[in-house]
Order: sequence, then structure tokens, then C-alpha cells
Amino acid sequence: MDKIKNETIRNNLNAESANSVIERSQLRWFGHLNRMNQDRQVKKIWEAREYGKARKERPRKRWNDVITEALQRREITWPEAKQTALNRKQWRELIRK
Repeated sequence: MDKIKNETIRNNLNAESANSVIERSQLRWFGHLNRMNQDRQVKKIWEAREYGKARKERPRKRWNDVITEALQRREITWPEAKQTALNRKQWRELIRK
């Protein structure tokens, strides 16, 4: 019995990788957050800044860091993404790239 890589199977089935499904979901949530009213608690927490001592070890990857990387893969900057997210149709097209 020959071994077949998962990637080969996904390509043959035209299936999407789990990472791309998760990334698209994260970007969808990013767009939703940007369209929220400023007085919503979720948006206030997202826009809040951390205060306190820095950790001694490597800083943890934050959700905003993950979103920034996803946007870079789509060749779009953070300000452009925030502006595009206000238009749901354009945002949907962007995250489906």
C-alpha cells in the first residue's frame, strides 16, 4: 500500500485545508468587529490596551498578530482592511481569496 500525502488527497478532492478554513473564519470575525458599534462591550475589549509588567519569556502571539499575518498573505494593510471591512460585499470577496 502506497502512502499518499494529505495535501495530495485535498488537491484531488478540491478540499480546503483546515488552516485556511480557520483563517477565513478569523477574518470574518475581524470584519464583524470592525462593523460593530463603538459602545458594544466586545469591541471595547478588543480595542483595549494591555497594561502591566512584560513577561520574561517570549511574548505570546495575540489574536491581532494572527490577523496581521493573514492580511499580509492577502497583501493588504491593517488600515486598508479596516476600511474594506465596512463594506460587507468587498470584505467577503477579500477573505475568499
